Amino acid sequence: MIVLGLHDNHSASATLLVNGEVVAVAQEERFTRIKMDSGFPKNAIDALKEEYPHEFKNIDQVAVGCEYQSYADLATKRYPNFKIRDFLVEEKNFWLPKMAGKNPDYLKVMSDYVDISKCHYPLDQIKNINDTSELRELRKSFISSYLDIPEGKIEFVDHHTCHAHHAYYSSPIRSNALIFTIDGWGDHTNATVSTIEKGNFNCVYRTEDFNLGRIYHFITLLLGMQPEQHEYKVMGLAAYAKEHYIEEPLKVFEKAYSIEGLEFKSLLNIQNHYQYFKENLEGYRFDAIAGAVQRFAEKTLCAWVSNWVSKTGLSNIVLNVLSGCYSRTLAFSFVFN
Repeated sequence: MIVLGLHDNHSASATLLVNGEVVAVAQEERFTRIKMDSGFPKNAIDALKEEYPHEFKNIDQVAVGCEYQSYADLATKRYPNFKIRDFLVEEKNFWLPKMAGKNPDYLKVMSDYVDISKCHYPLDQIKNINDTSELRELRKSFISSYLDIPEGKIEFVDHHTCHAHHAYYSSPIRSNALIFTIDGWGDHTNATVSTIEKGNFNCVYRTEDFNLGRIYHFITLLLGMQPEQHEYKVMGLAAYAKEHYIEEPLKVFEKAYSIEGLEFKSLLNIQNHYQYFKENLEGYRFDAIAGAVQRFAEKTLCAWVSNWVSKTGLSNIVLNVLSGCYSRTLAFSFVFN
């Protein structure tokens, strides 16, 4: 069984699996020298095809790791192209008026970045740029043509299903377990809980309102760092914050969200996270803010996971947390007294 795995969002890549074993992986950025390069991973595919011509002639299935893509993301290559200043321009010229009830045109607001030729997909063929289903069919058609394989061999896999499987199979655990995924957003979701029992995966919870990843994204920007890339720097900075500096800014986060039972609940009607935290964290030290968001993230995840352990009785835990483009998988077991 030969499977080609593709990812065509930020950090685009190609992976070749033979009989369940990963034999080769290539990221597009290694060839273009553009950090987090996105879109169809043409160069990565070409490199694997040159090295493994026999396998490419006998591909049984292509798995694409996201069902829905954004036309705007592909047209602008948002994450590889945007710098800190550009995210701030996006915030001021698009998100602020949008949250105020206006209807700005994103592609006009960020027109300096629009170049539909750079993602390789023929985006000029799209009739309705807001129709993600039409874009998915165009992606499938292009992949089929480029690889010279039938469309029936191409399958789009849900974003968080990919994270859950990656988390479990990259961990040492092979018994029954609870699997948690948390990120900023993917396929209309930013958190899931799944169980694996007797080898069977079952997603038991899915939401797009678990805004922990989104909060970390905006705090990274607020501290003058690159969202989707420098979250790990915020996490590292947090260790330098003294306890008495953390206490007050931590309250800002705890007033906004909390864990209630099995869910992440909003305590306030926050329309714009960046503006909310910018206004309410003004005057606090940069390391205190980093320490507070990290403490909030840790307390939130510990409470959430603990509640699910109590609910299901499963004590083996796999937790996949994505901080920007960096994925962290933790595997551990709870001990019941």
